[in-house]
Parts: sequence; structure tokens; C-alpha cells
Amino acid sequence: MPEEQTIPEDNIRHRAHALWEEAGRPEGRDEEFWHRAREELTLASRAPQEFAGETGAAPLPEPAALEQNQEPAKAKPKAARAPAKGKPRSKKG
Repeated sequence: MPEEQTIPEDNIRHRAHALWEEAGRPEGRDEEFWHRAREELTLASRAPQEFAGETGAAPLPEPAALEQNQEPAKAKPKAARAPAKGKPRSKKG
């Protein structure tokens, strides 16, 4: 059985805070979010060692990488659409 890794408290704190915000900042559930954060980070830290190569999937990012990407990426602006092929548009002028 693999040795239990210690997750830095600061990493747990940041993840717990993110979980709390995602849940709408409810009062009185701090321990719940702390335990969920610790469990998520522990699983993420073990996954590359325990499961690498079994499925051919890429390993999960390291916990430090998870911290850096806390906010979801914003959607890219849509590119201007090209005019439909067929009859050309007349220019007003």
C-alpha cells in the first residue's frame, strides 16, 4: 500500500475556499469543505503514481497546478462569421 502523502495546509485552505465559494458561501460548513478539499487533493496527488499507465490516460495535474488555475477560463470571443456563399450582398452607398 502506498505511503500517505501530506498535503500542505495552504493548498487545502485554498481548495476549501474555492469549494465554499462554488457552493454559494454557506455559513457553518467550514469543516465539510476542509475535508472535501483534503480528500480531493490527496486523490489528485496519488493518482499519477497509482494509476499512471493503466489506462493510457495522462496523469492528473499536480496540486500546485490546480491552485494556479482556480478560476475557470473565460470563453473566447466568437469570430466574425463569413457571409454565406451564394448571392453577394449589395453595398448601400
